[in-house]
Amino acid sequence: MSTSLTITYRPLAAAALITLMFSSCGLLDDSNETGATEFNVTYGGNGSTSGSAPVDAVNYLEAAQVSLAMQGDLLKTSHTFGGWNTQANGGGVHYAAGGIMAMPSADVTMFAEWVLIPTYNVTYNDNGSTSGTAPTDATDHLESAQVTLELQGDLLKTNFTFDGWNTEAGGGGTQYAAGATLTMPAADVDLFAEWSAVAVASVTTTPGDAQISVSWTAVTNATEYFVYYSGTDDFVGPPTPTLLNDSVGVISTTSATITALVNGNLQYVWVTGLVGGSEQLVIPGSTTATPVGGLFGVDVPNIQPGENALEVALDKQIVIPFTLGVDPATVNSTNVLVTDGGVAMQSTIAYDVGAQSITIDPFGAAWPAATEIQVEITTGVTSGGAGMAASYIFTITTLDNAALLGRWGFNNNGVDISGHGLDATVTGASYDGVSLHEGSHSLTLATGNVVGLGVVDLGNTFTYTAWVNVGNSNSIQTLFGNGTAGFSQDGIKVFVNTWGTTDGRILIESGNGASGVSIWTTAGFVTPGNWFHVAVTIDRPTGAAFLYFNGNEAVTTDSNSGLTSNLIRNDFNSNGSLFLNQFSDGNFDFNGKIDDVRFYSRVLTASEIRNIANEQ
Repeated sequence: MSTSLTITYRPLAAAALITLMFSSCGLLDDSNETGATEFNVTYGGNGSTSGSAPVDAVNYLEAAQVSLAMQGDLLKTSHTFGGWNTQANGGGVHYAAGGIMAMPSADVTMFAEWVLIPTYNVTYNDNGSTSGTAPTDATDHLESAQVTLELQGDLLKTNFTFDGWNTEAGGGGTQYAAGATLTMPAADVDLFAEWSAVAVASVTTTPGDAQISVSWTAVTNATEYFVYYSGTDDFVGPPTPTLLNDSVGVISTTSATITALVNGNLQYVWVTGLVGGSEQLVIPGSTTATPVGGLFGVDVPNIQPGENALEVALDKQIVIPFTLGVDPATVNSTNVLVTDGGVAMQSTIAYDVGAQSITIDPFGAAWPAATEIQVEITTGVTSGGAGMAASYIFTITTLDNAALLGRWGFNNNGVDISGHGLDATVTGASYDGVSLHEGSHSLTLATGNVVGLGVVDLGNTFTYTAWVNVGNSNSIQTLFGNGTAGFSQDGIKVFVNTWGTTDGRILIESGNGASGVSIWTTAGFVTPGNWFHVAVTIDRPTGAAFLYFNGNEAVTTDSNSGLTSNLIRNDFNSNGSLFLNQFSDGNFDFNGKIDDVRFYSRVLTASEIRNIANEQ
């Protein structure tokens, strides 16, 4: 094809017009110079649900390198864009978005390729439920979606509680709480209900010789337990049932033994758990047992260091006596179990034939600190081939050294056995290997002897405990003191006897250097020549002191007013030279014996003190 073009030109300096005529062959052709055929690329959404397919208005010669369009705003629900294809069903040639295509000798239609996004399902299984229906989740979840798991709904299993969901029926998979969030994996998920057996509440009583062993199922959230017993089936009274805790202290485990009973007398037993400050009966009614003489069993009152004992020395030997001789061959780690949280502890188990006692020593130097040790004497331990009616279980809790300032056993030295290095300097005293309470020796003191600890900061709250055997002395016998002689002198002193007497009172005297306060027990409280356990708790900020004698709180009165009082100075010096047998100026020496002296850095509870005092 040819065209003609006429151009008229007027020179600036001429009046005439110049007209040029051109003839050309395709010089201005809007397709191509050669007359070759051109082709187009068209894009199709291919089922898209929103957006528009790209438009390409360019005409392409055969073999032209065509840059294909991008996705643009083209979308399809539940799909991702996978590029372009020359066939709508994806059976043609695939091209990536933005890829290069050599233009064929024909128009081309490009169809959007859509890739279905995979979704996954969560299926719930009742896993042995006895009623109700497992929840259903009809939602299709994308990978990585945050899925809120279903609740229990009406799903139930008799005598079991619902604990959530697990990816394995046996509970060995991943555990999820009901209502928790699961990050969806790239796979379907099966969840199985998790069930925990509910212990049927019970109280079991096993009779023994002048004693009844009691065990019970745990009460949820109970912090301690109380055991009551009576000769009549009346929990309210009168007569009021006897509370075992009054004699044994804290019971934090699920077993205890009632002792000092009369054989042949039926006893009714109740157990409560303390939950949120209120007592809850383990079972509604009582459980009964009648102690019987001559039965083979553990002689519970003489267990050392005592059933449910607290703050037990780390080197303490556990001694378990029996009412009858034991078959020695049955005393082994199979029949005598020593555990911590259900895990067997290394220990040395032996039988003392003469004492009819099983002994258990820590394997190595000591028991672990602050540990509840459970001892179980199984029915495999026999006497004359016959076992006990039931296994006997008791616990002890070892010393929490972290709560101690120091502890002195006076086993031929003044070493602080708490490990805190607060060794006592002992001058002039002797050690007694016969009359003692703990370890191998006690400390015998007389006038002129000294047991000094140096400067000790007792802090704002502390507890003193000790085993004491007071000798005859016509004056003050100091248990501990960090102040000099004088009612108002700065510091605190605890001693036996009013000055210049043998009245047997125990006094707590505190002063600030200008004035003082003294509280005391009744006269005749202490009898010389007898071992007793004494404890004093001090709360300096509130100005309160409590005194305990053989595990029981003692009534104290103000020495001036005669009124019942536990008040002391709240500004006495608690950081000074501390002595375990005299005032800080060397006056008023203790005469007698002391053993297992402890200072705690906190106020112990009455129950804790009772447990310590009950240790053998």
